[in-house]
Formats: sequence, C-alpha cells, structure tokens
Amino acid sequence: MALVAGIDEAGLGPVLGPLVVTAVLFDVPDRLIDADWWGQLAPAVAKKKPGKNSVAVAIGDSKKLYSPAIGLTHLERGVLGVLGMMSGRVGSLRSLMGWLCPPALGEMDEYPWYHSTDVDLPTAADPAGLRLRAKALACAMQAVEIKPLCARCEVVEVGRFNRLIAATNNKATTLTDQTCRLIDWVWRSRRPGQNVTIYADRQGGRQRYLPMLQRMFSAVGSKATSATILAERPACSAYRLTFGSDRLEVHFQCDGEGLHMPVALASMTSKYIRELFMVLFNRYWADKMQGAALKPTAGYYTDAHRFLADIDQVRKRLNSPADLLIRSR
Repeated sequence: MALVAGIDEAGLGPVLGPLVVTAVLFDVPDRLIDADWWGQLAPAVAKKKPGKNSVAVAIGDSKKLYSPAIGLTHLERGVLGVLGMMSGRVGSLRSLMGWLCPPALGEMDEYPWYHSTDVDLPTAADPAGLRLRAKALACAMQAVEIKPLCARCEVVEVGRFNRLIAATNNKATTLTDQTCRLIDWVWRSRRPGQNVTIYADRQGGRQRYLPMLQRMFSAVGSKATSATILAERPACSAYRLTFGSDRLEVHFQCDGEGLHMPVALASMTSKYIRELFMVLFNRYWADKMQGAALKPTAGYYTDAHRFLADIDQVRKRLNSPADLLIRSR
C-alpha cells in the first residue's frame, strides 16, 4: 500500500481573513496511485455539484461547489464526510481545529472576532443526510481499498501573515513555506518502506521546485540520496527523491483539483475552514454595529474595502488593531 496525499490552499488573495493550506492523506493500493478516483468511487462520489435528488458526495473544485448563493452544504458533505472517517465526528470549528491544527486554537484567542466563540457543525448540511452519504462513500472506498488516514492544515491568520510578508516581501514565498511544512509532515507520516506520492496545486507561476525540496529536506536533517526531475513543463513539475530505500514523488500541477481527488478534497477543506473563520468574523462585526445593517464579506479586495468603510466608525471606537485585521499585501 502506498501513501497518497493532496495539498491545496484557500485564501491567498483576500484582504481579510486567514490563508489556509491543507494536506489530506490516504492509504491506497499501488494500482490507484495515479488512477481516476472519481471513476473508481462512482456513483458515491461526483466531481461536480450533484443534482438535487442525488445522494452522491461532491468532491471537486471548491470554487464550483461553494459560493455565498450555494452555501456550505456541498463543502460540508465532502469535507465532514471524509474527515469523519479519519477522526470521528467533529461538532464545532474549535474541535475541528483541535484535530487539524492545534496551534490555531491559541492563535484564535488573540483576535477579538474569534475569542471565546465557536461555530457548531454542520452549519448547512442536514446531519442525517450527511451521515447517509458518508456511509455510502465509506463503503465505496472500502470496496476499492482507498483508506482515508488523516489530515492537517496550516491556518495563517492576518497577524502572522503580515509578519511573514514583512520578513519575505513575497506572498508566494509565504504560501510555499506552508506547503513545505505540510510536505514534511506527509513524509514523516509514512510507514517504514512505504512509497509516498504527493499531488499539490501549482504554486503560482513557479516551474522549478527541486532546489526548494532539497533545501527543505536538508533543513530537517533528511538529505536525499538521489533526486530526479520527472517533468518541468508549464502544466506540471514532478520530482522523485529517494532516501535510502524510501521513495517520495511530488507533483505540482495546474488544475490539480481537477486531476486528483486528494487535491480537490484538500482544496475543499481549506475553503471550508476559511469560510467558517469568516462566519465568526462577520458575526463579530455585525454584533458590534449595534443594530445597524452590515452586509457580510468574503474578504476579497473590492468587497473587503467596502466592508472596512462600513465598519470604520466602529473600528475607531473599539481601537481595533489594523495589523490583526487587514493584510499588508
């Protein structure tokens, strides 16, 4: 059995709210490392938003499965359905963070909009329907020997994001650093002698990653005994590194979430967690408006500046620190 992981992010571009990067791990037979998992798991899984009467779980491009108009239902069915097989039921955002990213729990309390508050889960999906779909998905995975193992995320809130930008002056470097942390975590999660394949979405326009991977592993005391470039093309950069008898392949691909289901699930998980943080964010500011109407924000550039103008007087009254609220880049 091989270890296969997907890594993807949500929230690199916004002005408000966190950057979230997630890795999800699966144990799979060697024959399925590069297979079409959607085809293997049909009809329990759909790549696109399923029809109203479908019992399939959608695992695909998070940008197509979520919008404010669509809501969180499809993200919750996929994310909580699969993560529930790994960890058991999680009933709130804080319990989810306690499993996926324990440091985030302490960091949350540094922000007034997250302090001593939580979101009950699921927020949108019907619990009975979620359990039914998750059971069908679990049976489909068991039939083809795909086993969800564990997941981890890096939640980079605004204050830390700004500190990282100040140190590097580069958003892409900030994302790459979080991705490298997760690659290292995936590698350390393997069993002795187990081959590891990681699929990650392309890091901006970057095409050459081998020096980055070599530096990363050297920094943690794991110098590769050999390194091979499998591909360096506009659509895909792929590498094979060996560490004695252990082998790692890392693929950085454009449209990774459309090609590999683990990347799609990582994308959905990152998006879901970011949106839950924004639920708390919007709830806090709406409460501070003392009855005045406030349209919630997703945190992206144009609407974020509209939102900041709407809360300007309240921000001044509360003396809210800008370095915890607004990204510098």
